[in-house]
This record gives sequence, structure tokens and C-alpha cells, in this order.
Amino acid sequence: MKSDNTKMQHGIHERKWEIDSLCYPIRLAHGYWKETGDASPFDAQWAEAMKLVVKHLKAAEDRW
Repeated sequence: MKSDNTKMQHGIHERKWEIDSLCYPIRLAHGYWKETGDASPFDAQWAEAMKLVVKHLKAAEDRW
């Protein structure tokens, strides 16, 4: 087991996350787009956010 040296901060109650925490917004966005056909929310800011999701998923994979 790796040690957890993360410094707790005020307002942070839990430091762990699960893959579904990253996947749910993608599923929600896909459902929105499929229902409405509206792609306007998926701009450059969305693309950057999705790059971060992929980065974190790859980092998690390296730990498995």
C-alpha cells in the first residue's frame, strides 16, 4: 500500500475518487447531446476539461 502524504485542507472531506466520478459527466453530456442535438456546450473549455479527464484516467491506469 502506498502511503498517503496528502495535506488535508479546510473544506476537503474526502480525497479519494473513483473512475465513475470522471465518467458520469461524459455520460450526462452524451445523453444531453443525443436528446437535444445541441452541441453548443461542447466548446474549447469542454475540450480542455475532457483532456484532463483522459490525463487522470491514464494516470490511474498506470497505478493498476
